[in-house]
Amino acid sequence: YYTFSDDLFLSYDNHYHDKLLNYEIVQLGQETRKIQNLPEVQLNPGINNIRIAIGKKKLKRNQNYLLTITDSREKKHFLEFKMLK
Repeated sequence: YYTFSDDLFLSYDNHYHDKLLNYEIVQLGQETRKIQNLPEVQLNPGINNIRIAIGKKKLKRNQNYLLTITDSREKKHFLEFKMLK
């Protein structure tokens, strides 16, 4: 579980040398909805320190979200987080 107030920071180990991060963010709760128009994130082989500039306009304060990353082998990685401010 991760909390943040503007940009989402994470590390991702790119084992399969994918060029782009294949991800989605979904708002959890009564109104489950997929966040649209997320920025493209370029990847390098190995460990990547990633900053996703989501912005406050797309996410609601005090709301839980689920980040899902799918690698080129179709393995899914999950991170639940909450927008604070």
